Amino acid sequence: MSTSNFYNKNTSKVFAVLMPHEEEPLLLNDENHNVGNELIYPEEWEYDDLIANLRESLQKSILEYKELNICDRERNFSGKYFAEVYSEKEIAHCYICIRLRCVIRSGYYKGANLDWELLIDIEQLTYEDIPDVNDIQYIIKYNNYPNKGMLKIQSKNILKYIEKEIPKVVKIVEDIYTKFSEPLVKFATFNNGETIYKKAE
Repeated sequence: MSTSNFYNKNTSKVFAVLMPHEEEPLLLNDENHNVGNELIYPEEWEYDDLIANLRESLQKSILEYKELNICDRERNFSGKYFAEVYSEKEIAHCYICIRLRCVIRSGYYKGANLDWELLIDIEQLTYEDIPDVNDIQYIIKYNNYPNKGMLKIQSKNILKYIEKEIPKVVKIVEDIYTKFSEPLVKFATFNNGETIYKKAE
């Protein structure tokens, strides 16, 4: 049973990095004297250089930035969170923060890919997806917002801000990913789990 080489949970494309590349054709020592290409795999300094460049570009973006160095808990596609970018605002006396944790995941067979994970903070609560408007209304009420008649309106304003801000943050991050990777899309997946990728247009 095979499996896909890349595990991208959230990105719009597979941002492949640190892939092996072919060297000039070499003469192989077999009976037929076949000519083949030797695969050259990335060295540790190339990984360090990639992470440094990504961090620098994220830090220079319009988003707030924090460096991370945390391993995730994926079993087959181990990864490391290397940075977090975020956009924050206060609405109706509530602190709202849209966070994207940037992660690099190892490929199952070769290379790695860049991914991100979304976190939404509203006051002391953190969501991994867009919260329901009723949840937001409850938070505003619990936060002692003085104008009770505005609860529904302000909860909708918060939800609207979240829904509009997430794509903006994602675009900034994925534009940076594009500069340092080879964007791919799935071309075909077979019954045994094997996946073929092609370059994204």
